[in-house]
Amino acid sequence: MDQSTDNMKVEETTVIAKLKMGEHYKFLGVLENLKQKDKLVLKCATEVYLQRMSVIWSSSLSDYNQVCASNQFALPVLTYHMRIQQWPIAKLQQIDRETRKNIVEKGGKHLLGSKSLLYLPREDGG
Repeated sequence: MDQSTDNMKVEETTVIAKLKMGEHYKFLGVLENLKQKDKLVLKCATEVYLQRMSVIWSSSLSDYNQVCASNQFALPVLTYHMRIQQWPIAKLQQIDRETRKNIVEKGGKHLLGSKSLLYLPREDGG
């Protein structure tokens, strides 16, 4: 197969157009492109993940089903990018804080379950 073709035929009637420079598509709610833009990918993935978590934890599902939905619907948005992107630890901690805050606000666990002490370095008493 020639690598320089513009479009790819799947069947006689179905044609998949080649992605051009500057164009993008969404996979798991996150923009994908020919050239990955690390900061944009991290920002978009975080926004989609937090939005999905908010929808799940504000629903009328049972706690068990909310946890299952979080693991199956929201978490893959982040895990998909874990192998191909560099995630700064501070950014992951910020996502964790926002996730815990969202779950607590929606009544998912005890209000005292998320404390700032969780994020202090050990030398500072964490």
